[in-house]
Amino acid sequence: MLDKLNSRFEKCGLELHPDKTRIVYCKDDDRRQNYPETKFDFLGYTFRPRRSKNRYGKFFINFTPAVSNKSISRGSGRSITLKPTDKAIARLREKMREVISRERLYRGIKGIIEEINPILRGWKNYFKLTNIIRIFWDLNFYVTGRFYRVGRKTSQRYSKAFKPGVYITLRKMGLYCLINGAPVKALR
Repeated sequence: MLDKLNSRFEKCGLELHPDKTRIVYCKDDDRRQNYPETKFDFLGYTFRPRRSKNRYGKFFINFTPAVSNKSISRGSGRSITLKPTDKAIARLREKMREVISRERLYRGIKGIIEEINPILRGWKNYFKLTNIIRIFWDLNFYVTGRFYRVGRKTSQRYSKAFKPGVYITLRKMGLYCLINGAPVKALR
């Protein structure tokens, strides 16, 4: 099958990358066989079989690399089948590790927050179709923990700035939240 696809793409003037191209089995309720490849990553999203709920309330397994407009407008999140790849999450964590470091503390906490807010906002806007709150929650926790660990290693006095709570203090300073978005001062 790969040879047929390759010849068809060559007629259109396109070339398949030999390392990145593979045949994936789209497993769902109608196709139940087992194959080694049942998921793939494309443009930062992972496409794989997921459990969905039909309009009658029954659960089923489907493999649909699309987002229902109704689920986005309602906010139910049940039929969304996309998720950021582990690689995309690891890249964001690496960027946060690089920005929130002792070497950058000369800018102060607010300076670091001003630097990472556009990164977090852009990441959330790109992956907003996923609506996977658990991933956003974990990344918020990682960013908050990173601030705390860097401050704790730098000085004991630095950690006193977070006396009421690291997360609340950072949000009041203007840190963008991946779950509900705007900083606290913009909400008041």
